[in-house]
Amino acid sequence: MTPKLRLPFSTLALCALGAVAFSGCGSESESGWAPNAQDGGTDAAVPDGAAKDSASCVATTCASSGAECGMAPDGCGGTLACGDCPAGEFCGGDGPNRCGSVPCTPKTCAALPGACGVLSDGCAGTISCGDTCVAPATCGGGGVPGQCGCAPKACSPDYECGLLDDGCGQVIDCGKCAAGWECGLSLPNLCAPCGGVGLPCCAGTACSDGYCHSGRCEPYPTSVEEYGDGGGCVDFAVAHPAPGYLVRVTVTGRPFAEAHRFCLHASCPGAVAFETSDSPYVLGADGTYTKAIPSDAPIADCNFEMLGEWECWFLVDGVESNHAGGVGFNSLCPSAATCAMAKSFCPSGG
Repeated sequence: MTPKLRLPFSTLALCALGAVAFSGCGSESESGWAPNAQDGGTDAAVPDGAAKDSASCVATTCASSGAECGMAPDGCGGTLACGDCPAGEFCGGDGPNRCGSVPCTPKTCAALPGACGVLSDGCAGTISCGDTCVAPATCGGGGVPGQCGCAPKACSPDYECGLLDDGCGQVIDCGKCAAGWECGLSLPNLCAPCGGVGLPCCAGTACSDGYCHSGRCEPYPTSVEEYGDGGGCVDFAVAHPAPGYLVRVTVTGRPFAEAHRFCLHASCPGAVAFETSDSPYVLGADGTYTKAIPSDAPIADCNFEMLGEWECWFLVDGVESNHAGGVGFNSLCPSAATCAMAKSFCPSGG
């Protein structure tokens, strides 16, 4: 058979792209038995039962791998027929599938630790070592065809924080997130903002402007008390029909939360806070609740329990709002005829 073109050894080694590290005649180096690199070619491959999915593997050729003779692995589980050596030379005598003057002794799978799939026997043929890898290693998984291995995950750029299973039996530490960010809130090993209102709570850190409830930062509740005559005052001697009001109460906080209203008759010495009879209120989807109390007729009672100064607040999820209030007076009653006078007025029994 006509000899194939002989290229300088250094050129062939570069063309092999690391898949076959050609050694001197009869070399026993393990690298000399590595299968040929994947580097698309045109030589016809001999089908093999262990062939890889052609969609994910590009088979090498005799020329691209520097194979001059014998049956060579194509890097995808198949084999290539690369011809014969000139008379007097041996296939494998100058390295795997290379013609040379030194006789070659084929390797066996047992002599190649970690070998798997189809690979060169170091001479003129191929050997099929089967699926010998132990998980998490796979055949070629470490980037070397025909060798059991595993390509571990790295933190950067796909993983930012926390402990990461590298997929090869080890756990690596990808570090911590910056302040105001938390690891794994949205996706594992990724940082996400936290601590602000409407965001997840940061572990071990208070919310920046609110409180933590069920893993989410909620706004502090607020209370507004509006009295019908403005300036925090209302005259009970005058009717305040709707849409007017004696008192209008507004509370804001976590949507759909219960808001418990407490009041204290501040103008009465020793007064004790109590929860109002219409409490609790349920906040709406927008986190607010408003209640107006109108009066269709004047209230003439000068000992009316609502006369005097009041202080009220809310508890939402056990968190206390600001305190707000106002003064109820009666312009027909000498002792509480003005807002200023009523600030120190306490109805009997109040």
